[in-house]
Amino acid sequence: AGDKWINVFKSWARMEEIHGTYETAHIVYSKAAKLFPNNVSLLIQWAELQANHGEPKKARLLFEAACHRVGSKSAEPYQLLAEFEMKRKNYFEAQSILSKGAQSVAGNNSSLDNDEDSAIGGSNKGLARLFHPWGVCEYHLGVYSRAEKLFDDALRVTGSEEGDSAMRSLILYSMAKLEY
Repeated sequence: AGDKWINVFKSWARMEEIHGTYETAHIVYSKAAKLFPNNVSLLIQWAELQANHGEPKKARLLFEAACHRVGSKSAEPYQLLAEFEMKRKNYFEAQSILSKGAQSVAGNNSSLDNDEDSAIGGSNKGLARLFHPWGVCEYHLGVYSRAEKLFDDALRVTGSEEGDSAMRSLILYSMAKLEY
């Protein structure tokens, strides 16, 4: 029954974003987060609302809360927080977030530090979606060899199913752009 109510609140908040005001959408997300404190997708949507309305501090706090709550279950909040920071040209911060996210998602017994070892972890819970922006981040920081390694690792952990073809294409495009 909880899932139904979460979806009601999400729909209500989206309706307020489109047809209402920022303030009413903010209030709905606030109420929903209090009722469903463990729902990471609510925090992400609320953070995106804040980011889109020029509230970067609030957005950052909500993205960080989503990362904290998701733990090692998903890479998405880490990816979104890092991309949020990269849009603001905070590449060192994004690099740190992506590293922490990859370590969390892959587990502590993988070699995900900043050396030249392989960054392949034990499981693929969205690691390609962390490695790719991490490679882009390293490119912007001028560490081209690390960017190349991360793109290669992203390609290696991308699934072979048809649904993964868009991710593979994006990674290959980034690799080609780096080579060019």
